[in-house]
Amino acid sequence: SEVNARLSANSVDGQSDKLREKRRKQSGEDRRRAEQHYAKAAAADLLSRSCLEQFRQQVDIIAEASADGALEGTWLRSASARVMSAPDDLEAHLWTELAKAVKSAAVAIVMLCHGEIVKAAPLQVDFDDYWARLSENPDPSA
Repeated sequence: SEVNARLSANSVDGQSDKLREKRRKQSGEDRRRAEQHYAKAAAADLLSRSCLEQFRQQVDIIAEASADGALEGTWLRSASARVMSAPDDLEAHLWTELAKAVKSAAVAIVMLCHGEIVKAAPLQVDFDDYWARLSENPDPSA
């Protein structure tokens, strides 16, 4: 949502008013969807609230870097965004995999924003793979 919000709020070369409005609407939809995911994760009660909040902060860090990169026309900021230390109640390896998944999605989003559909496709596969592995064992204590 951050990438679309920032792109719609800034003058980007070749961005029509129609595209700006589409990005603004998409940003709102993305925010609503993210809140729904957060609510579902909280309701599942598998992770502590502090862990979920830290994950939200991590996503925000990557989103900010991605928005900056999208405005610059590069995905490198997404890929090199800072990764926070793992929360106390989550294994470091699992946290690293979560960050990789979010970064893969972020890089793909930046590429898609710049019309690089073919380059973004493998990153979508990476994200889906990371997410599938995490979904197989969502209990961090297992």
